[in-house]
Amino acid sequence: MDITNPTILGLFVLLAHIETRLEDMEDQMQRSNFTTDRRLSRMEECLRRIEMSSEGIEGRIEDMDSRFDEVDSKLEDIDTDMLTDGINDAIKEGFDELSKEGLDLTAMNHNSNIYLTIKDEQQRGNHIPWGDISLAEVPFPGGRKPTTLALPLLNNPMVIDSLSNNVLLQYYRGYYPQKDVPESRDKRIKAIWKAIGWKLV
Repeated sequence: MDITNPTILGLFVLLAHIETRLEDMEDQMQRSNFTTDRRLSRMEECLRRIEMSSEGIEGRIEDMDSRFDEVDSKLEDIDTDMLTDGINDAIKEGFDELSKEGLDLTAMNHNSNIYLTIKDEQQRGNHIPWGDISLAEVPFPGGRKPTTLALPLLNNPMVIDSLSNNVLLQYYRGYYPQKDVPESRDKRIKAIWKAIGWKLV
């Protein structure tokens, strides 16, 4: 083959240009692949970071949920405590009230029994001195005892009959706070007798 032939030389030059061009294209593709790989690597890194961040956010959300559950539990405990305290207070007040009424009824029952016993003895002709009688103190409505208000103890019938008008008035108002005071001293005394369970008139 005659390489001095212009046509053949032209072909060699063309082939050399094509080969050079192909090498350039190969280099560009390699650089492009490298750039693409770097971009892919960066994208993967970003995705990993996003995933890690999302896991952190999920963890925080779980912590918040846990805290909300704790708050709800505490609120329920508070509501339960308040309800329990209210029930306990109501029960205590009820028992206190029943206790007061029980003491009042016990005292009145004691005095009534003494009155009935004396009445039976008198019907049989037996006399019992007033000084031998010991009556129980009956509290005013609300639980206050008369003696805590500096009033004399009504421990026997003679004390009641001998009360001054002022003390008699205080006793009547103590036992009957919602009623008008009778003008008659005798009616006031009978009302006090009745209040302490002595004469059931």
